Amino acid sequence: MSIWDSRQRQAFRRRLRAWYAENGRHLPWRESRNAYRVWISEIMLQQTTVAAVVPYFERFMRRFPTVKELASASLDDVLRLWEGLGYYSRARNIHKAAILLAEQDGCFPEEPDELEKLPGIGRYTAAAIASFAFGKSAGIVEANTLRLYCRLIGYRGNPRSKEALTRLWAFADEIVPRHNVGAFNQALMDLGATLCRPRDPDCPVCPVRQHCAAFEEGSQDAIPAPKSRPAITYLTDVCLVVENQGRYLVRKRPEGELWAGLWDFPRFNIDVRTTSSRVGGHSKSERMNKRKKDSASFRLTPSQLSELEHRLNELTGVRVRVGEQLAEIQHAVTRYQVRLIGLRTRFESGRLKRVSGLKWVRKEELAELALTGPVRKLCKHLW
Repeated sequence: MSIWDSRQRQAFRRRLRAWYAENGRHLPWRESRNAYRVWISEIMLQQTTVAAVVPYFERFMRRFPTVKELASASLDDVLRLWEGLGYYSRARNIHKAAILLAEQDGCFPEEPDELEKLPGIGRYTAAAIASFAFGKSAGIVEANTLRLYCRLIGYRGNPRSKEALTRLWAFADEIVPRHNVGAFNQALMDLGATLCRPRDPDCPVCPVRQHCAAFEEGSQDAIPAPKSRPAITYLTDVCLVVENQGRYLVRKRPEGELWAGLWDFPRFNIDVRTTSSRVGGHSKSERMNKRKKDSASFRLTPSQLSELEHRLNELTGVRVRVGEQLAEIQHAVTRYQVRLIGLRTRFESGRLKRVSGLKWVRKEELAELALTGPVRKLCKHLW
């Protein structure tokens, strides 16, 4: 059953298109209808702002201008270029998908259901590629349009529930036109991003306010229902910086770990409940309270230092003596808030185990590796 009748849909489309013609955002991936450029931009934009994505997109296109060149690159090269964008599974998936597409001479399928078969492409991304690149009549639901649709139809429930998404996708398919679909969908996204904002929506100048149930009710600040945030887990990690004859020991993080595929100094999680504060004035309860995001650091106990040396030897075959603290870095990864402590070590003996993911590299080689963001920062304290 349609939410709007045909007359309302036509009026909505007309007003939206007129607004977009004057106010649409000029973005580098919109310069053509190239499916490859659309795909890369849409993957980069997941969980990332437009402002952050633009320079990464432009660098990526210069380095990998076609899907075939992306497919022929190493995953390390792709991850190095992705470094800083986060959510690295996106980069791993585009590399897998590029290899599959290269086997089809670099040609993208045009239908959403076929696009969804590629690694890392879900319903929204498939609809975006199909409509932006191929003009297919496919509705879209992403963060900006989800918020816009909820306000337009006055939906007050959890917008990410199964029932809500079914309704919102049906609404998206209902309002999408048969022609000039890509521009229409881009207009919806731009309207959501620039006027129908999460906070302080600019309703007085909205071109489609006549169609908005939330505006009519005065409930635009309450719709959509706020997203519940997952509990934050606080962790303390230690990176051991091992140097021997001008070379540094690094480890590639395996599948199943955060930052899989990126290089790291050997890193170990520690239990902060058994550490003592380096800075005076902190009670035991404060030290155990992992809510803190300040820069208060911890001194490791002798037993913990010995345990770190043992764990490093077990992992790599190398024996060291832990030395001074280099730096302490705070960083967030999805639902984790991580305190990273970097420690220098003194190499004593041992030969590196012959296992994949461990190697010695010189200082200049570190700059070329795809490193985790915190370790990239830690490197600045080495020299």
